[in-house]
Amino acid sequence: YRADLACYMRLPGGRSLTGRWSVLEDGYRVSWRDGPEGDWHIDHSPGCFAYLDGGRQRRGAIDRIVPGDPEGLAGQARRPAAAR
Repeated sequence: YRADLACYMRLPGGRSLTGRWSVLEDGYRVSWRDGPEGDWHIDHSPGCFAYLDGGRQRRGAIDRIVPGDPEGLAGQARRPAAAR
């Protein structure tokens, strides 16, 4: 997630999403282009970070956090789909 409110994500199957995010009082909201919009929270316990949905139900574990954009997702979002 970048300071300019743009966000990028690569799904396990390889599909990339681009969207906008905003901070909520107790979490954040993401609106994906050509995808869902949702409110999210991050929970933590020793050795584990997890995504919680807007109803605070666990939806997945975070297996890594990578600073910056080493996979170039932001650059891929700016190129036409045919060039990827």
